[in-house]
Amino acid sequence: TRARLFQMLCQSGEKSDAVADIDQLVAVQLISETQLSSFQVSQLKSSTEQLSAQRYSQLFVLYALFWLAMGAVVVAGFAVFRRRVTRPIADMVAKLPHLAQGEFDVRMEVQRQDEIGALANAFNNMATSLSAVTVSRDRFVHETAARLATERKNLFLLQRYRLIMDGAGAGIWDWDVVNQTVDFSSRWGAMRGYADEEITGTLDEWSGGIHPDDSPRVFAAVKAHFDGETPVFEEEYRVRCKDGAWLWVRDRGKLLRNDEGHVVRMAGT
Repeated sequence: TRARLFQMLCQSGEKSDAVADIDQLVAVQLISETQLSSFQVSQLKSSTEQLSAQRYSQLFVLYALFWLAMGAVVVAGFAVFRRRVTRPIADMVAKLPHLAQGEFDVRMEVQRQDEIGALANAFNNMATSLSAVTVSRDRFVHETAARLATERKNLFLLQRYRLIMDGAGAGIWDWDVVNQTVDFSSRWGAMRGYADEEITGTLDEWSGGIHPDDSPRVFAAVKAHFDGETPVFEEEYRVRCKDGAWLWVRDRGKLLRNDEGHVVRMAGT
C-alpha cells in the first residue's frame, strides 16, 4: 500500500511530503482495519456465545427428556411387575387362610405358562387334594361312627340276649368268621363241665368236640346255611364233656353278611 501510494504521489509531483503522507495514510488504514477487525471479533464472540448458550439449552432439554423417559420406563416396569408378580402372590397369600379354615373350593384364576402360572396350578392342585382328603376323612368318620353305633347296639342286644339265655339255662356262642374266633358264654362251658378260664375261644374247641358220627351232618348243615339254602342253622348232635361223657345238645344259629354278601359272623345258642 505504501509503495502504491508513493508511486501515485511521485507521479503527481509532490515528492517532498510523499513519505509523511504515505505513513499517515497507512496509519489511518491500519486503524480502520483494526477497528473493523475488533468489531468482527466482538460479533463473532457474541455469535459464539449465543451458539454455546443455545447448545447448552438443547443439551439440558435432551438430558431432561432422557431422565423423564427413564423414569417413565421404571414406573411402567414396576406397574408390570406388580400386575404380573406381586398381585398374584398377594392373592394367593390372601386365600391361604381360607384353606386353613377348611374352605377348599378357593382357586387361583391365573392362567399363564410361566413360573407364576405353575405356582397357581400347584395351589389349585393342593386345594383339590385337600378337598378330596377331607371328603374321604368325613366319609371315614361317618362310616366309623355308624359302625361303632351299630356295634354298640349289637353288643347291647347280645348282652341282653345272653342274660335271657343264661336265665333260661342255654349256652351262647358268637362266631367271628373273618378272624376264626368264637366267643362262648359261661353257660356254654358249664354245660360241658369247663370253667370260664378253661375256654380258649377257638373254632376247634367247638368242632373238635362233636361226636364223629354227627360231625358230617353238622358241618353239612353249616355249609347249607352259608350257601343260603336254609334260613337258619339248626341241628341236634352229641358233644364231648370234660369228663369224657357225651351230651346231646340242640344247636340253633343264624349268620350275618356284609354289604358285599360275604359271611362275617354267625351266632346262636
